[in-house]
Amino acid sequence: MVANPENIVSRFDEMCAQIRESVLRAVPGTTAYKMESQIFRDVLALGGELMQTFLRAQAPHYRVAVMRRPDGCELSYVGERNGLFYSAFGEIAFRRSYYSGDGNGFFPMDAALNLPLKGDSDFLRMMKADLSLNMAYTRVTAHVASYFPVSTSTRAVQDLLQTDSLDIQAYYAQAPAPPPVSTATVLVVRADGKGVPMVKDDLSASSLKQAAAIERQPGRLNRPHRREGKKKEATAISVSVHKPFIRTPEQVVASLFKDGGGSEVYSDPHESPVHKRVWATMDGKARALEQAKLWADQVDMFSTKPRCANAA
Repeated sequence: MVANPENIVSRFDEMCAQIRESVLRAVPGTTAYKMESQIFRDVLALGGELMQTFLRAQAPHYRVAVMRRPDGCELSYVGERNGLFYSAFGEIAFRRSYYSGDGNGFFPMDAALNLPLKGDSDFLRMMKADLSLNMAYTRVTAHVASYFPVSTSTRAVQDLLQTDSLDIQAYYAQAPAPPPVSTATVLVVRADGKGVPMVKDDLSASSLKQAAAIERQPGRLNRPHRREGKKKEATAISVSVHKPFIRTPEQVVASLFKDGGGSEVYSDPHESPVHKRVWATMDGKARALEQAKLWADQVDMFSTKPRCANAA
């Protein structure tokens, strides 16, 4: 497809007309599932054309003779270099300007559009990451590839999750302390261990293809396949500050020994915490307690006071 605007519009009109004709000319007896699948594939092909047009239209905006980096180093224009964008529509080929200087190379369009250095697009990464919460990596790749023209690399899914988890850790590390509330004088720190089920598969390559074919059957409710009994320990912590709820000794005794039938039974209003942050990790208890101490130090202000409390 050429970059001429008139030819681009003509190409899109042609593709849309082909999709419309395939629907109108469907032979009697064509099932809704078959037609829906065909329309979905045609729309994906159209999406690939649109994504390629977007990248080609953006390329001229980042083409200059000399580019200067923020540190003052000048980069000279070298030429146009090929690139691949691994999208949900498949591999999208494009060309963009390349600059070099001081032993470094730079693609300004890649930086401006936030194109990944390698691997899947951000949209496709998000899709696989969401599925990985309930599926084994092998099933994630087989499931996505059964609907989209993408690769089936299990290692790529593992790498993207490890890479994205670093951003999550950095996000929590830079989180500021919550604003102080003078009336919230109770600091509560909790820690709990949880067994997280490990989602794994013992499926061979042929079994994966068979499973993917079954998933494509219309009306089938798909559920994640798991190997039962395999768990990994995770530690969850929470740090919060609360407004004190002061009771008399008689009220405390009444709440501890209530039988549920007397009119003198006392119940507190269960007021919500003023600030509460929750965090979990599989890196062990020590790592979880480090995070708990960090947050506790942030909210342990002069207004907090030692108090006697009972917990359910």
